[in-house]
Amino acid sequence: MRNLIFLSFLVWLTGCVKLNPDLTTPLTPKVTIPNAPTNLKGVVSKSAQIDLTWTDSSKNEEGFKIERKSGTDAYKLIATLNHNVRTYSDKSIVDPTNYTYRIFSYNQKGNSTHSNEINLATSITDIDMAQISTKIIGNPISIEKLEVAQFDFPQKMNWHNAKKACAELGKGWSLPTKMELSLLYQNQDKIGGFSTSYYWSSTETDIENAWRHSFSFGMSGFIADKGNEYFVRAVRSFKPTKIITILLVVFS
Repeated sequence: MRNLIFLSFLVWLTGCVKLNPDLTTPLTPKVTIPNAPTNLKGVVSKSAQIDLTWTDSSKNEEGFKIERKSGTDAYKLIATLNHNVRTYSDKSIVDPTNYTYRIFSYNQKGNSTHSNEINLATSITDIDMAQISTKIIGNPISIEKLEVAQFDFPQKMNWHNAKKACAELGKGWSLPTKMELSLLYQNQDKIGGFSTSYYWSSTETDIENAWRHSFSFGMSGFIADKGNEYFVRAVRSFKPTKIITILLVVFS
């Protein structure tokens, strides 16, 4: 009888051990997705870069991922940073362009939700005007009463930015009118450097639309929303030097 009771006690004790593992075994902390960064801010620097700052709102991130898009393009990853970093300088900007930024924290569990988005517009005044003269104006080509910049702007732009960018070249440079753009198309082989795509004109049809010109098949009768992004070539008018001949009449 005594042996039976002892055996029953052993069975009970064994079950307790299976249900209650050694309490001295350390527990592995549960990994969770980190909190999203907050308070993302940015400023356009005169040294042709955009400086970003944010608040690190998590304690378990492995690092941060910064994404950027220009205009209506999709977001692209531009940088992966270590944990506890709170600043980043984007030195790959092109003027003039609208950029939108957002940032994630991440760890082995995955990405956080993204931070607030910020939009920053660069302009020609953000970089050295001598560089712009070389990259855009170059050696102007004369067509009738127009001087045409040698190069397109490097990025497609919406109508408002296109008009602003041309004006910021100074010294009378502007976005060509519908008629001037047609003249550029007719002389594109002489001018050179055009894309086989659409270009903006400064001629508006209403508050929301303006004329564009196709350099692929020559059609200028296209009205487009000013928010669309097309190529841009700057022009300026010039007045030929007038030669005044003075006739002296000698009366005898």
